[in-house]
Amino acid sequence: MSCALNLFIIATIVGVVASLSCNVGESNCLTSQTVVSAECTDGEEYCTSYTGTMSSQDIPNCYFSNSECSSLTCSAINSLFALMGDELTISNFQCMSCSTDNCNYEPIGSSGAAEHALLYILVLGFSMYL
Repeated sequence: MSCALNLFIIATIVGVVASLSCNVGESNCLTSQTVVSAECTDGEEYCTSYTGTMSSQDIPNCYFSNSECSSLTCSAINSLFALMGDELTISNFQCMSCSTDNCNYEPIGSSGAAEHALLYILVLGFSMYL
């Protein structure tokens, strides 16, 4: 085999092995999606999960939970929510991101409490340092 073909095969194998998989799904007061493990696309280097309560003029106190592949850090996601200004208020925002396969937690349904999400985030956070 030629050297170029060998390099192509190695690059393809490394690319497949290096692909990140995350738990992906969401739940809120309007919809609920079954959580699945999904491969992330190029540039999505984090498995991110976040929860909170959103309020707008039309929808008061809607609990949401989201898990996804992301190129954004928790800080960047929080900043995006802040750009919504008076149109949408986010409270009790909790977020975690990680970079190993399926390391983010699965979203908690709208019947779950934000305290459970925070506890889960804390447990995951501490377990990463053990």
